Amino acid sequence: MSVLNIKLEDRKTITSGDLNKLRKEGRIPGVIYGKGIEAEKILVDKKELMKLLYSSLEEHIFFKVNFKGKELYAILQDKQWDVIKQEIMHVDFKVINIDEEIKLYSEFRFLGTPLGVKKGGILEARIKKVKGKGLPMNYPKYIDCDVSNMDMGSVLTIKDVAVPESLKLEISDDTVIVAVTRPKADRGKETASEEASQPAKASASDAKASSDDKTAKK
Repeated sequence: MSVLNIKLEDRKTITSGDLNKLRKEGRIPGVIYGKGIEAEKILVDKKELMKLLYSSLEEHIFFKVNFKGKELYAILQDKQWDVIKQEIMHVDFKVINIDEEIKLYSEFRFLGTPLGVKKGGILEARIKKVKGKGLPMNYPKYIDCDVSNMDMGSVLTIKDVAVPESLKLEISDDTVIVAVTRPKADRGKETASEEASQPAKASASDAKASSDDKTAKK
């Protein structure tokens, strides 16, 4: 789990014109709120924030925030993104207590090549991430799933994977995470074969019924 240090400034400006001016100066407006602090307006240096975000490969980034002489732990709860300029326009920092459980998402990571895939099957992820509850510093980014023994038509559920005891998932144990299925082309051939065999079966049944009728008449 990454813990990054960042300094936040107090912000007084609220008008759109003032905020746009601050953005041009390289500062991103935002708010900070959460445990032990009232919601306050803040500014963060754009280059510093982007450098920290790009330097960390972790999705679950925790910040040690320096704000008004206090050191607080926080997560980047939300950010508003300008898709045209490709810039962050606004950020929300949420202060947390690192000794209390929080809710976050963990991604499923599939390890190995399934037996069914080697036979021409397709590995289909039914869910890619799951929400859970746990302590911030021990919260896993990934939950590993060994799919190497999965054959054609098999599925892997929540109860089939090793979930850390410290993590409480908000999902049923029977939820399917991933499945190995036949290619659509093969499924189409099977369906066509079944449909073709149905008239033949029907003809055989009709022939038998006709024969029975003739025998009964005799």
